[in-house]
Amino acid sequence: MTLKVYMIGNDPEKLLLLRGNFVLNGSYQVKQKNGKFYMPVNSSDEITEEDTPLNFIMNSPIPINNENYVPVNYYNEALTKVRDILNSRSEDKRAVADYYKYWETDAIKANLDTKRHNFSVLITNKLNDFNIGTIIRNSNAFLAKEVMIYGRRQFDKRGTVGAHHYQNISFLKQIEDISFPKEEYCVVAVENNIDSKPIDNFYWPADRHVIMIFGEETTGVPEELLDIAEHKVYIKQYGSTRSLNVGSASAIAMQDYCRKLV
Repeated sequence: MTLKVYMIGNDPEKLLLLRGNFVLNGSYQVKQKNGKFYMPVNSSDEITEEDTPLNFIMNSPIPINNENYVPVNYYNEALTKVRDILNSRSEDKRAVADYYKYWETDAIKANLDTKRHNFSVLITNKLNDFNIGTIIRNSNAFLAKEVMIYGRRQFDKRGTVGAHHYQNISFLKQIEDISFPKEEYCVVAVENNIDSKPIDNFYWPADRHVIMIFGEETTGVPEELLDIAEHKVYIKQYGSTRSLNVGSASAIAMQDYCRKLV
């Protein structure tokens, strides 16, 4: 009989065993399907989003009691075997949170799509700015719904450290491609401008989808995008430099949104 081991999150210390009596089989290869692990693959397992199911066979009997599950740390043999399995597989070196380690790319993106926040990011890319990768990475960190790149399609992906695989990215070639009706969208340009207000005192609207606009390192937000912005905000500085790096500014703006609304 197969022993089902449920791993809570990705922590080998947090395992639960389904009760029953089992015999040693000796096959412990971990396989992956749809971002979850099986040993061997058994697609009929019903699991929650937080649980990672493994089929595991061992020779230690589990006492029958009134509980459906028993903590696996009572069974050192099972825990040791599961640890060995987890430690023996190839290391996932992608720059993803531990929870998403060993998930397939499409599975990570699909999971993030279920909980994205009510804002998107519009990045200017007329000069192939090197900050675009950083802004995409920040958009992933703060769960932006979409990243729109205005201008050139090509950008340096190294700064994303792979985050572009998990984001919804679209391209807008010209200003005529942009349409954000005010009843649905609130367009906010992040720019050091004479008309800008400090972001500290800005109230992000909760009833409309926010579009954050970021410019390029040398030219800032272009005039045609400033013209469609309902609000302009800036980040207070206290030193001598003229402006923040736009990648840094994007992280501050997105965190400000999340801090106030999420």
